[in-house]
Amino acid sequence: VVPRQVIEDRGVVRFNELTDNVSGVRPISGYGGISSVGFYIRGFSQGNENFRNGFRDFGFLSPRSVANVERVEFLKGPGSVLYGGGAFGVGGVVNTVTKKPLSEPRYQADITIGSYDFYRPTIDLTGPLTSDRSLLYRLNVAYQNAGSFRDFNENEIFFVAPALTWQISNRTKLSLEAEYQRDEFVSDFGFPYEPESLRLPTNRFLGIPGFNNGKVDGTTITYNLEHSFSDNWRLRQGFNTTLAKGDFQTVFYGSLQDDRRSLDRFP
Repeated sequence: VVPRQVIEDRGVVRFNELTDNVSGVRPISGYGGISSVGFYIRGFSQGNENFRNGFRDFGFLSPRSVANVERVEFLKGPGSVLYGGGAFGVGGVVNTVTKKPLSEPRYQADITIGSYDFYRPTIDLTGPLTSDRSLLYRLNVAYQNAGSFRDFNENEIFFVAPALTWQISNRTKLSLEAEYQRDEFVSDFGFPYEPESLRLPTNRFLGIPGFNNGKVDGTTITYNLEHSFSDNWRLRQGFNTTLAKGDFQTVFYGSLQDDRRSLDRFP
């Protein structure tokens, strides 16, 4: 388990950075600029199939921010045979647990500044909405704007995640959560698999500036209802839906021509 304190201490801004804290796990590379959320666990690919609060989540179509993550759980070993994801179902499972509303007021604001014009402010607000603390809220907001070591590569991300918890009675609780993220990026497929690519500078962009663009809008809505009939019997009912829309405009690369200088490109 990677807890929130480790995420904050390391200044993690991307999910794939979490693999540095877990043995036998490494990230699946993104595709053409998409910040993919997927992992190889002990050599087996999940195929971007994760869990978020126990619900199946497909991170490739709907990238997620770490702004409202409380902890990330990595399941591997014998348990992965029963609960593993991906094509073979034996690699393992990664479950993300989001931040929940707290009964005590807390207000936090942070900003991360880095190389290549990277800046990322975040806000985390939580507390009660009523005097009896039966209705709690939490709001996480993050904005990211960054350049890259690659020419003409920029990305902009906006993320907001409101959450409500209603303690209807001593035995009944209702939780509502929503997430929205807009990810705008440059679609960049790197270099073609040719020996000549080894002589190119790493910042060289082979696409068309202003044309190779991508955007993903993802919205997730979740609710959980819990009712305790007694100390031994409890009913839990939940629902989760993810709506994602992607808009991609890109140029793909073919092979080098016989002169070993001209590159075929096609939309």
